[in-house]
This record gives sequence, structure tokens and C-alpha cells, in this order.
Amino acid sequence: ALAAAAIALSGFSVYGKGLAALRQGRLNINALMTVAVTGATDVIVGAERTYFVHNGTPLLGMITGSGCMATATIGIFNAVGSDPALQTALGLASYEVAAEWAAEGDPGPGTFRSRLLDEVAGLQKGGEVPVRIETVAR
Repeated sequence: ALAAAAIALSGFSVYGKGLAALRQGRLNINALMTVAVTGATDVIVGAERTYFVHNGTPLLGMITGSGCMATATIGIFNAVGSDPALQTALGLASYEVAAEWAAEGDPGPGTFRSRLLDEVAGLQKGGEVPVRIETVAR
């Protein structure tokens, strides 16, 4: 069922090959998706590379909605790039830099959440964002 869902979500260009592979029992589901796991160091695994993102703050785990906001940011970055794993790493790192900026001065969770919304919105202004991403070829 998961393989069929991945094929359906990946678009028509992949659908034919994926369906044929599924019917023949030789589908490599790993080639169709990017997996991201967040934590002290985030790990993003794609078809060709693995990325480690070293941005963020423990305050993200203390507020409601931080994962949803991170997912939305990742989606925005994936809408404009061709490498899903790289775009996921860039989106997640940028979101977590905004979180680092929001955490300056050691605020409480409520203040942090409000500042995080402002800092994420401020990413639209452009400029340099100090992401810390490590790349490992697979």
C-alpha cells in the first residue's frame, strides 16, 4: 500500500515505471522518496545523497506546531527545486536558522513561538542565511 501511495504521489512520469515494477515485485521504493528525520542533528536521505543539518534549537520541541511549520517550509523549497533531498535539507535548515534567531536572549516557549513566526516570515526578505549542512554521497 505504501509503494502504491508513493507511486501515486510522485506524478505521471514515474507512475508507469513504478506500476510495472510493483507488478513484477521489483520496486525499489527508496528511489522514489526522500526521508527526513529531525532531532539535534536532522538527517535527510535521498536517492543519491544524505544530508545532515546542524541548525535548530531545543525550543522547537517545546512548542505546538513546529513540525507543521517545518513541513510547510520544506514544501515551499521543494516547489522550486529539482532535487527533493537537497531542497528538503535547505528548507529545514532555513527554518531552523529562523528558530535560532527567535531563540536569541533565551525566551520562554510562548515568546519563542511568536518570534519564530516573525523570523520565518522574515526569510522572505532574502539575504544570507547561515545554514550548516553536511553532505555525504550514498
